[in-house]
Amino acid sequence: MAIDLASFWGKNVRVKTDDDQVFEGLVQAYESVEDSDTGIDSIDIVHTKQFPHNILGLDRNEIVNIEEVDA
Repeated sequence: MAIDLASFWGKNVRVKTDDDQVFEGLVQAYESVEDSDTGIDSIDIVHTKQFPHNILGLDRNEIVNIEEVDA
């Protein structure tokens, strides 16, 4: 089943990546396949523990699992 990344825009999430890292934060932006330079849709996450003052960008192919969590 394909993950609908756009449905997580504006929500707090927990994301597991393909290199077994786990990030929690707010999805600040979604970039569609059509708008992406790489042809891969992606999300930007803010307020992660690992990067509290920076934006974390993740492409769909890096995301193993994503779920909404309470703030």
